[in-house]
Amino acid sequence: MNEEEISVRDEKADNSRYRKKTAIKFLVVLVVAGAVLLIANLILDRAGKSSVSVNEEATETVLLFEPDYEYDIFSDEDYTELERWINYTYGGMTTRILTEEDARKTGRYAEFFFSYFDALIHGKYENFDAFFTGEYIKKHGETGRFTMQQIYDISVEYLTSETDEETGEIYHVYRVAFAIRRNNGTVFRYTESNKTLPYLYQLIESAEDGEIRINLIKR
Repeated sequence: MNEEEISVRDEKADNSRYRKKTAIKFLVVLVVAGAVLLIANLILDRAGKSSVSVNEEATETVLLFEPDYEYDIFSDEDYTELERWINYTYGGMTTRILTEEDARKTGRYAEFFFSYFDALIHGKYENFDAFFTGEYIKKHGETGRFTMQQIYDISVEYLTSETDEETGEIYHVYRVAFAIRRNNGTVFRYTESNKTLPYLYQLIESAEDGEIRINLIKR
C-alpha cells in the first residue's frame, strides 16, 4: 500500500470519527432540549393546571433570618453591590433589564416580571396578590405582609406557550431563577439564603382583558 492510499484511508477515518462526535453532541443537545420542553409541557397540561406551592416542594429545614419590617435594604451596601437586574431571555436573545423603561421596551411579559420582582424587593405587599390568579390564591391563601426582599441574580427565560381553544386563554411557561440574601421567610419560607434556585412559572393571559397572572410556581 503506497503513501497516497494510506493518507486517503486516514482521512476517511478522521472524517468518520468527526461525524460520530458531531452526531453524539447533537443527540445530547436534543435530549436536554427535549427534557426541558417535556417539563414545560407537563406544566401546561390541563390536568395539572392547579397551582403548586413552592413551599410544598421543600423537604429540608432552612435557616431563616429574623424579619425586620422597618429595615431599608437599599441602605445595605452588601446588597446594593450585588447584580440586581433581570436577565430576560426570549428566542435565544438575552436583554438586561434594570429599569422600568428597560422592561417597557422589551415587552409586556418583561414588564410583568419587572413589576413582580420590584414589588418583592420593595416590600409592596398590599397589592401583591394581584400578580396571581384566583385559583392560585384560593389554593395558597393571601400572601400577607412581607419585608423588603434582598433578591438578586435574577434570570427569566421563556420556554413555551399554548392556547386553550375553549377559553382563548394563553398559557406561558418561563424558567425563573433568583437568589435571596438574608432570607427571612416572609415570602419564601423554604428558600436558602444566597443560593440561586430555578423555578418554573406558568402565566395565564386572559382572553377577555389580556391581563397576565401567575397560575403556578413549581420548583
